[in-house]
Amino acid sequence: MNSNVVKIDKKIKQRLCDLANSSYPCECCAALFTKTDGSIDECCELTNTSSSNNRYSIDPVELYECESSYRKKGYEITGFFHSHPDAPAVMSEEDEKNVIPAMLYLLAPVTKEGCGRMRLWIMDSRKEA
Repeated sequence: MNSNVVKIDKKIKQRLCDLANSSYPCECCAALFTKTDGSIDECCELTNTSSSNNRYSIDPVELYECESSYRKKGYEITGFFHSHPDAPAVMSEEDEKNVIPAMLYLLAPVTKEGCGRMRLWIMDSRKEA
């Protein structure tokens, strides 16, 4: 796989967009999974435990259970997704402060009109993918 290209299954993209739309005006989050070629071909919706509309927090037990379930199916966690209600799909200072190096971060801007163009970030290099 080209290190500058990450493929995302269209059905997964649509599921994540639907999640962002249904969670609006709150942020939503999900874990992203791959099998062998590095393309994102599965996701696991996670509960946003934050009490703030413009932040997300993941329960570590829920994440562990999600990751264990997908690992049994041959998947590997490759990153995370979250929405940015009424804001661009750019890593915020808070996002950057909480990254896990080498993980992918897929962000979706969302407004009352719907989900916008998603952007993918790889934070070990602090550069957009």
